[in-house]
Amino acid sequence: MINRIFGHSLLYTLANHVPLLANIVILPLITPFLTKEDYGIYGLTYAYIGAFHAFSMLGIEVLFSNTFFKNPENYKTIWSKYIAILIIWRIIYALLIALILYGIFSSLVKENIQLYLCMVLVPILFFDITKSIGTKYCQYKGSHQIVYISSFIASVLTIITSFICIYHYRLGYMGFFIAAGVASLVQFIFYFYILHIKLKIYPDFRISKTFIFNTLKVGIPVVPHNYANFVIESSDKILLDLNGIPIKKIGGYNLAYNFSNYFGTFNLSMNSILVPIYYKCFSLNDKKTSVTLINSITLLWFSFLLISSLLICIWCKEIISILYNNPEFQNIYTYVPFLVISLTYRPLYIVSVVKSIYLEKTKSILKISLIAALINITVNLLFIPIYGIKTILFSTFISYLYMGFSGFYFSDIKKNIDFSYNPIIFFVLMIITLIFSLTVLNLNLSNKIVMSLIILLVCIFIYKSKIKKLVQNLKNENLLN
Repeated sequence: MINRIFGHSLLYTLANHVPLLANIVILPLITPFLTKEDYGIYGLTYAYIGAFHAFSMLGIEVLFSNTFFKNPENYKTIWSKYIAILIIWRIIYALLIALILYGIFSSLVKENIQLYLCMVLVPILFFDITKSIGTKYCQYKGSHQIVYISSFIASVLTIITSFICIYHYRLGYMGFFIAAGVASLVQFIFYFYILHIKLKIYPDFRISKTFIFNTLKVGIPVVPHNYANFVIESSDKILLDLNGIPIKKIGGYNLAYNFSNYFGTFNLSMNSILVPIYYKCFSLNDKKTSVTLINSITLLWFSFLLISSLLICIWCKEIISILYNNPEFQNIYTYVPFLVISLTYRPLYIVSVVKSIYLEKTKSILKISLIAALINITVNLLFIPIYGIKTILFSTFISYLYMGFSGFYFSDIKKNIDFSYNPIIFFVLMIITLIFSLTVLNLNLSNKIVMSLIILLVCIFIYKSKIKKLVQNLKNENLLN
């Protein structure tokens, strides 16, 4: 089971990032046929869409998972009603996005405005719901290979289409939007077959006001929760710019952030695989076994992330010097420990909120996400003018610490947490790992090699003495199917 978790996580990550390597290859070929305005239109379009993305599903995505695991015999009937609600909402949502984009970009895209809006809005209106729900179904069923194979194929087709449109037909920014539309269509076809032909799930518009009210009662609180994550992850660069931080420094931070995000993507891939397993644990009749498995999964996940982040931090200086062979970028390695180690919060965060979501107590988790976002923005607004990028590093780390551990101290959330260990232990481990990582960044190669070997030997000892039993508990339950 452990091999399958890490294997699926790696394949998810490769599916997302291998096409980026191909994209780098074609960049020298297509860049001569693109302008800064092309990149600006493309980037800003998805920036504005991203700002509203948290509203796209109305938080109803949590109800798809709850219904699948709680009511496996009737989930198709209930999903049909949820899909109907989302279709109605998507018409309104797409119209709002259309008005916003038209108001902002009509003077920039000029005669291309109709094609531009069509390529942006058709996926939002027709493709995304099927793709999103189909993806979740495959993850719930443990059919992860379908998800990363479809993602990989769509990504490769995106690159090929953008190359043809920009290099051969000289379509500029429209080449990006056409390519994105092709990728959405490909994934839509994958999941249309699974959702509507194989499972025979169709939208059912025979929905009562009571059903709609109860659905939105659970879903709506998830919207600000998701938006808070967007704020923490994406507001930093905007605030740096607004505070007059030089563009070169912002670029250096962005490069370090992108480097750290490879680790973050792998972490989110594990999240996609492990959260359905948590749900399966909750649905077990034997509650003692359920709690044991949840503790085992959380400990293993956290241990893996902490050790991996430590090794990345030890070697980040050398890795960055190889990947970014430019003197201007050589000092960005000092940002990496804050960004990478902060991401180890996620197992504690998931174990503290996932049961509340499963029980449809979604209002309670707002105290975690909204306060974390407020902390992030407040610290940045107060201290960026004084300390610059250092503020962003500390605010990100502090916000994620709050996200990971605050749930253990709210009574209405704490009572739903099936985790038997003192969270302070993990809090302290993260702090110690950050301090240690910052002190070893500039050690010579021989010391780093010795240190890495010692860490690996300690890991082997801990595995044999402590974790092996936990792994056995997981192997006894086939939860990936």
